Amino acid sequence: MSDRKQDDWVECLVAAEIAYNNSIQASTKETPFFLNSGQHPRLALEQALLPSQISNNPTAAARIEELHRHIERAKNALKVAQQRQTHYADTKRREISLEPGVQVWLSTEHLTLKDKNQTKNIA
Repeated sequence: MSDRKQDDWVECLVAAEIAYNNSIQASTKETPFFLNSGQHPRLALEQALLPSQISNNPTAAARIEELHRHIERAKNALKVAQQRQTHYADTKRREISLEPGVQVWLSTEHLTLKDKNQTKNIA
């Protein structure tokens, strides 16, 4: 993601996937990884970046640090996107307070209802 032409995205896909699947989602308060597997991943990258664990192989250490930067960048991009989506969703929301017993209109546009005289669903 360092290339201004943005033609290096293929190199960042794995890091983006890890960042997304290991990011807590606002709606579920869990990570997709945890919801799919019931556990949080043990990322070798996190352990490898500890000062006492960095590889003696300069190429491996540089690659691990590069992947870690990609993951952090992807996490930050996800947070920004989530904030932007929240902002736009909030502009369409309005606070409504209803008292018990007040009648309201209900749209059935997205409900599947059965006619009591028919067994077939009507949309």
